[in-house]
Amino acid sequence: MKKMMLVMVFVVMAALVINPGMSSVVMAQSQAKCPVMGYKVDDKISTEYKGKRVAFCCKECIEKFKAEPEKYMKKLDAEGTPANTSK
Repeated sequence: MKKMMLVMVFVVMAALVINPGMSSVVMAQSQAKCPVMGYKVDDKISTEYKGKRVAFCCKECIEKFKAEPEKYMKKLDAEGTPANTSK
């Protein structure tokens, strides 16, 4: 299992070196669920928190997130879907 993960990381890193424009595609795929409601995110609805881009399912979730950002960041980390690093 560890070897497979290492191979996958290597393949992604190699792809980014070969095609740097692909980084936005890879980054967009890392957070699929809204940290507030758990629904699929809309990539057009996001905010930045401590240098990370956090995507949401709807605009209402941004306000809930801003009220308790650490709670929702911990939820993302616990689910293994970290927020994307902002450019």
